[in-house]
Amino acid sequence: QGKVSGVEISPSSGMPGASSKMTIRGSRSFTGDNTPLYVVDGVQVGTNANFLSPSDVESMEVLKDASATAVFGVRGANGVIIVTTRRGTEGKTKISVNSSVGVQMPTRILKMADSYTYALLRNEIIKNDNPNATEADMVFDNYALERFRLNDEPIMYPNIDWRRYMLNKASVQTQHNVNVSGGTKDVKYFISVGFLYQDGLLKQFDGMDYNNNYKFKRYNYRANLDFAATKTTTIKVGIGGRVGDKNEP
Repeated sequence: QGKVSGVEISPSSGMPGASSKMTIRGSRSFTGDNTPLYVVDGVQVGTNANFLSPSDVESMEVLKDASATAVFGVRGANGVIIVTTRRGTEGKTKISVNSSVGVQMPTRILKMADSYTYALLRNEIIKNDNPNATEADMVFDNYALERFRLNDEPIMYPNIDWRRYMLNKASVQTQHNVNVSGGTKDVKYFISVGFLYQDGLLKQFDGMDYNNNYKFKRYNYRANLDFAATKTTTIKVGIGGRVGDKNEP
């Protein structure tokens, strides 16, 4: 974000497992798809590259101009992102381990009015529209207002901040990746496996025999192999993908 002019990256949702939305030079349609075309190692994979792990990416190139995307036809109308994944190099085996743990929390939670304040303001709306309104015209009568004020009948006249009651203040996100690379003059390899876990913000209450929270687990894998068949011919094999497990209430 910010390193390539004209490229905007924004999350499509705050839900665990939600993908990011990328646009190049703004949106071209209010109703159509504005996502660019992804090309991974020379293969067109469509408009979704969520199966890629950041640790598997060697480089990215963004094509924005019509002349640069013309070879992709209408599929490249929203721009093209060319991704090159990492490959093995000749030398000793190298093992790399990356691990991170983060905390996710709401950017801002609005402070809500209590039940009594809300009831007063709701009745005030009616009074502003009709100065001659009587108690019968109000949404909340005097008895209900008194119950909210005294909080002596919490079952019938509750006073609950549902956001604070239902949501935790923060959730945990972890990401781990292990890759092995190396090779000889004739065979080179890059093998990577990764794991991502995102927890949701919903609280798990006692007595519930099921998990009511949003959770997301992703296992990704990649194997890039280069074989020197002859002095002038190299066979490249690339296998990659992911397995995701999402839990929703």
